[in-house]
Amino acid sequence: MLTIEDLLETLASYRHKDISKDFFVERSDYSLIQSLARQTIKGTALTDRQLDLVKKKLIEYKHQFQKNGFDNIEEAFDNLRMPLRTIDRSKYIKIVNTSEVYQNQNYDDAQENWKWIKIRFPFSKKLILALDKIPKIDYHHNKGSHEHCFKLTEKSVYAAVHHFKNKNFEIDNELLDLHNELEYILENKHMYVPGIYNMEIKNFSNTTANHLMNTIGEPGLDNLYIYKDRKDLYGIHYFDNNDIDKSLQNKSILTQKIVKRTSNYLLISPDAFTIDQIIFSIEELDRYPILVILQEHDALDNLTKFHQGFDNLVEREKTTVLFRLDNDTNKSFNEYIKNNNLNNKVDKNTKVVYISNNKVPKPLVKENIKFKAVLFAGSVRPNTTLANYIDNIDISIHYDTDTTPFLRTSICKLVN
Repeated sequence: MLTIEDLLETLASYRHKDISKDFFVERSDYSLIQSLARQTIKGTALTDRQLDLVKKKLIEYKHQFQKNGFDNIEEAFDNLRMPLRTIDRSKYIKIVNTSEVYQNQNYDDAQENWKWIKIRFPFSKKLILALDKIPKIDYHHNKGSHEHCFKLTEKSVYAAVHHFKNKNFEIDNELLDLHNELEYILENKHMYVPGIYNMEIKNFSNTTANHLMNTIGEPGLDNLYIYKDRKDLYGIHYFDNNDIDKSLQNKSILTQKIVKRTSNYLLISPDAFTIDQIIFSIEELDRYPILVILQEHDALDNLTKFHQGFDNLVEREKTTVLFRLDNDTNKSFNEYIKNNNLNNKVDKNTKVVYISNNKVPKPLVKENIKFKAVLFAGSVRPNTTLANYIDNIDISIHYDTDTTPFLRTSICKLVN
């Protein structure tokens, strides 16, 4: 009994080799016919949609089948060599627990109480493109499944519902409600998003608003650029860009670039800006106290350059170097510190502190100084202890022509 799979494989030249040479398959159909025929040859049954597509294509080549002795191919259309393969075409987005996401796999204890968004759909290139628009910060996919899981966050909820709500998905009502709330917030940012609106601090707690007023002052064109510079430190998410430009118009070019940075890791090249220009910007932005990190192999050269720059603006008694080098090989470094009175104690009045890149001195930990900036003399990756110590400082400046690989994807390069 002739089956529809026989006809498909004949058209693809997998059967009846003696007559297949008389079949001509259009270029636009060739890949499809070959793919479906290879599938059935290997023993994988057709789905209902594939069956309908095969019937359609066979009809288009009916005259060629008749020419090769297949008088009535439609009689074979209901004859299947293999029962149709059932496809689960369910499409849904729902909230699940961590155990359902990882099933029998191991996962961290910290993830035990996480909530996830599970998105399920049969393979579709268009839906995969939509899926790629959801931030994959915490994402899990069990290989071979049609399920994609994202940790439930405001961003993932908004993106998931936004990109799939008009694609015939069954979506949990809780997710729809959350999305609607987020959409309302986005459409009415002035009511929810913390920021400076018409020179007024809005949508902060009273405690934070009072702290901002006491620390920076009442917002105005004279200090709005300071608010912008500290936006990540205080979680300030809205500014009027025209007001920012006015506030910055009398500031140095480098200061303007720092304030408008896209990352809190900055690479400033000596080819673009001098040390004096960097120090002037630190002064304009009131980024004291500042921690300057030196590398031991060129410590004297860089200490000399940076100290001479800061010396015009910062009193020597407010500057200190908290490390020494071996006298046998680096005596001149230690003498420079002594001769320039840079061996001062660390206290609440200290403005500039120099340390090496491989150790956090005990006096810093003891005095608990809250540094407002970190300046690396050369782009170097700090060790774990130092990295943890400076982790809460919202701006790190690397003064070098290039940076280490671990920073290249996140650093903001400032050029002329």
